[in-house]
Amino acid sequence: MMEALASAGPATFDRAFLRDPYPVYRGLREKGAVLWRDDVFLGAWLLTRHADVELALRDPRFSSRRTAGWVKRIPGLDAGYAARDLDAFQRLFGRAMVFLDAPEHPRLRQAMAAGFHPSLVRAFRPEVERLTDELLAPLAGPASFDFIDAVARPLPSRVMSMLLGIARGDEAQFIAWSDDLAAFIGALQPSAEQLRAAQCSLLGMVRYFDALLPARRRSPGADLIGRLVQAEAAGAARADGELVAQCALLLFAGRETARNLLGNGLYTLLSHPAQ
Repeated sequence: MMEALASAGPATFDRAFLRDPYPVYRGLREKGAVLWRDDVFLGAWLLTRHADVELALRDPRFSSRRTAGWVKRIPGLDAGYAARDLDAFQRLFGRAMVFLDAPEHPRLRQAMAAGFHPSLVRAFRPEVERLTDELLAPLAGPASFDFIDAVARPLPSRVMSMLLGIARGDEAQFIAWSDDLAAFIGALQPSAEQLRAAQCSLLGMVRYFDALLPARRRSPGADLIGRLVQAEAAGAARADGELVAQCALLLFAGRETARNLLGNGLYTLLSHPAQ
């Protein structure tokens, strides 16, 4: 049964929701399995139960391609700005693997999987431990510190930069770009300002990789970009911006998910001292 809900207003997804979202989730599930919300992404259906979410993700009748289409409809953008400046952003946004259906999605997923082979990941373990120790060392003295800012935010960026083969000195710029993308993608109702910032940051990432990739095509290397370049040469990834979109996706998505995992993991551990 589908139950259409009017917008509940910002109070439903306010700071209290961020501190403890589970009462809201429980209330949504009690209202129905499929709900309409006006206050999410300019209007969206919410699936409130795990089994339905899994079914939708696996059912080819549901498409990921529409995900990028709403960026031009964000309130606060005049029509001239949307038509003139957002085409490249929407095109790149829509080429990322997570926004593609079959056959493009499995093709790119297979091309990228080689860079995450267990043996390759294990080989990076000593370097990941060294980066972690480097971040933790200054924290031994202070009585308190912000774990997200001190560890969970920079560590995934450094690890993803290492996996991709990005110069250490460029990490701060990528953190800033990723913050803008995270604020945009994570907002239930992104503002025009968040969209503009995300657009500038994604295009900045693209310019960086556009400058980097020619040299990497001549000498791929053993890192993740090297493997993607080899996949491109073998025809598994196209040279029309698709490769650049995946590099930007990896740097943002790999960093954002790991940051949240580290923060939630530590919070859960501290909430259960016996563990």
